[in-house]
Amino acid sequence: MKFYLLLLFFIIVPVFTGCIDSEDNNKLIINRSEIGNSCFLNESISQRQESILVGDSVRKYSLSVPKKLSGEKLPVILAFHGGNEGGFYFPQQPSFERLSNNEKIIIAYPQAKKEINNEGAWQLNTDENKMQDINFIEHLLNYIQEEHCGDPSKTYAIGYSLGSMFTYELACHLSNKFVSIASFAGTMPINPKSCETDKSINIMHIHGKNDQVISYSDSWEWKNWNSVGTMMDIKTLISFWGDKNLCLSKSSQDLSEYSEITYSDCKDNTKVKLFALNKVGHDWPEEINSTSTNEFIWNFLKEN
Repeated sequence: MKFYLLLLFFIIVPVFTGCIDSEDNNKLIINRSEIGNSCFLNESISQRQESILVGDSVRKYSLSVPKKLSGEKLPVILAFHGGNEGGFYFPQQPSFERLSNNEKIIIAYPQAKKEINNEGAWQLNTDENKMQDINFIEHLLNYIQEEHCGDPSKTYAIGYSLGSMFTYELACHLSNKFVSIASFAGTMPINPKSCETDKSINIMHIHGKNDQVISYSDSWEWKNWNSVGTMMDIKTLISFWGDKNLCLSKSSQDLSEYSEITYSDCKDNTKVKLFALNKVGHDWPEEINSTSTNEFIWNFLKEN
């Protein structure tokens, strides 16, 4: 039931398919002859619906690029929705769009798809035989960095619910592509099939202590799909990444709104942080500690 409950927390919006350039099937999308290399244009893009061909699969996303100087490199955020496949708005998406323009950030919203090898929308417990979503994201990042001057040293992933769980797949399999991930209301398998990171990655996890969909305190079974298996409780999740990053120090504090656990003195000067929200369930909160949640997340990301 947990997987199906995830579907209740999202608003479905129409999905539009972009044009696929068959001569360059791992990159773009719109007619390059009309615009040239977008990296050297200073025009803005707002939630433009595009498609990319990865292998023999068409994958969809929307893209926002703020107006920039010609050739100027910008931070990149990939935002992963929860729920099932199809077109879902990301929580606080209008706020993230304003953040994109104000802070000059490229934001892409990849859309999940039920491929043959994955049980749900985003593939969990990825291994070498189930790389379809990882390949999609790697191709998408390469395109954004090449065509829109995305900065490889400032590339981040954020996720909600099932999308939060998928950000940990990225941390395991594309740690060389992302500096940090920040997610709300997800977890990862207790026994990941593969999580050999190339480098340490900054982790920020936010979770409601009253979450009835993805438990804060207890491990739980991912339906009957043995390929995913038992999922971690949240303190175990944070401890896993503290160990993965070879962190030497741990601190905690309890505030009226949330409790915080921080792993520091980690490899590659990274850190791992948990914010456990006292009065929140599975729904994405509008604010954390009197700060808009999207800004709360960006404040963590931009430090790294």
